[in-house]
Amino acid sequence: MVLHMRRLWVVGFLLLVVDSMAAAQTGVETPPAWPVSVGSRVLTILPESGRDERFMGMRIRTRLIGDVVGVSADTLYIQPHPDVGAVAIPRRAAGSLYLSRGRSRWRSAISYGTTGALAGVVWGNAMYDFGTHSSRADVIGSHALMAAGAGIFAGLLWPSESWRPAR
Repeated sequence: MVLHMRRLWVVGFLLLVVDSMAAAQTGVETPPAWPVSVGSRVLTILPESGRDERFMGMRIRTRLIGDVVGVSADTLYIQPHPDVGAVAIPRRAAGSLYLSRGRSRWRSAISYGTTGALAGVVWGNAMYDFGTHSSRADVIGSHALMAAGAGIFAGLLWPSESWRPAR
């Protein structure tokens, strides 16, 4: 009985060693699968071409937004518009990849309203005049409230698409 148990342990150990050696000798690594599926909406930021394109001192990055129409081991096929053919993006050329969360009116309203409130604080502080009968807090608060309201209204009317990293 003890002899059989030892043989079982030795055979199991040898199988483990041979398996790890075989995996190490192949040297061929399969690239990980794309973290997207056909039909999902994606945004990819492509790396810079050879040109140094700048606008107001900032580097311009090429963004491509579209629906995934095909996925292979090393290429992602994105269709930016239904009337346009698919664009093939090799894995080595794909920069950042983002998945769409969709368009949400409430998320856009909160985001635009917060941005509007912050802009209203700056605007109210810049517009404050010492000769007025209102306090600085009243002027800043009223401007922040007006700009936040305008931001919420704009977010409800024109929702924006939000993105999350795919990798």
